[in-house]
Amino acid sequence: MEPKDFFKGDSADLKCPGCRNKFSVAAESLFIPDTVVRCPLCNAEIRLDNREAIDTVQRTLDDLSKLLRKQTTHINLKL
Repeated sequence: MEPKDFFKGDSADLKCPGCRNKFSVAAESLFIPDTVVRCPLCNAEIRLDNREAIDTVQRTLDDLSKLLRKQTTHINLKL
C-alpha cells in the first residue's frame, strides 16, 4: 500500500508563499513525488519538496506491515 492511498478523498490546506492565499488540494497529491500545484489566486507554481516525507512514510508502512505479519496468529482447527 502506498502512503497516498490513506488520504484518498481528504484535502490538505496550503498557503501560497507568494500572495499568502490559503487554498486546499487533494491530500493524496502530497504523496506524489515532485508534485506541483498552482495557487488559484495568483497562479504561482508551487513545487512541493516531498520526497523525503514520502520515503519516511513508506518505510514506516513497510515496518508496520512486517510487524503485523509477525504478529498474526494462525489457528489450526481439527475436524
